Amino acid sequence: MTAWTTVSDSNLAPGDPIRSIDIIAIKDNISAMAEGSSGAPKIQTAAYDTASVTAAKLASTASELSWLVTLYLTAGAGGIGTYMFATDTSFTGVTFGSNIAGSSLKPIDAGAPSGGGSAQSGTWKCMGLSVSAGSSVERASTLWWRIA
Repeated sequence: MTAWTTVSDSNLAPGDPIRSIDIIAIKDNISAMAEGSSGAPKIQTAAYDTASVTAAKLASTASELSWLVTLYLTAGAGGIGTYMFATDTSFTGVTFGSNIAGSSLKPIDAGAPSGGGSAQSGTWKCMGLSVSAGSSVERASTLWWRIA
């Protein structure tokens, strides 16, 4: 992070020669303000050009939506961003929003709670509730979302 340097007004008096050290400090101070360095003035919200940010500029275009759909369609089963109904084979009990290693998950058919798929890779977020009941697989099955 760039350090903020206070430049004295007396070093910048009209008609006096400009010192190189003061010009370097002024140049570095621009970066120090942008980085939020200690001692640097904070950039105020009023300084932002928010008038040019419109809902239309933030809206998705057909090409962006197409890119997103293609991303998910090409991810394949078990890819990042995909969902899976699976059994938590670790039986630890995972709460809504918690993450778990894919090695503890096996895809499952809701009608056959004993599971039959193979362990997964990556990191998965619990999108339901995986309640541990000792060795009861039925209560450890829920929806998972692959996040990494």
